[in-house]
Amino acid sequence: MKMKDIHFKYVFDNEYNAKYVNGAFGGVGPQGEIIIHFFCERGAIPFEVQQTVDDNGLLSDPTSVKPTDFDQTFVRIIQSGIIMDRAHALSVYKWLGGILGETNEK
Repeated sequence: MKMKDIHFKYVFDNEYNAKYVNGAFGGVGPQGEIIIHFFCERGAIPFEVQQTVDDNGLLSDPTSVKPTDFDQTFVRIIQSGIIMDRAHALSVYKWLGGILGETNEK
């Protein structure tokens, strides 16, 4: 079979927006596809804080915080997800390994 060069042009969708992620969660779906949900993990922040305002307009320390256990909680904000078949997952795995220097295959 004769080899020939082909070119791939990359076109960004208008909705494209790169996101920072620091974790992923997923597994194998019922049809055998690899499913990965990407998230950004951070400490929780309260959804309500109550403070007192004095006559000079200065705020007191918080008098009430909801939820009360926010300082013991982390949240994982799901940024996006992907679903791919096993062959494409292996291709991405090899590509990422090459970038990280774990393998010479691309």
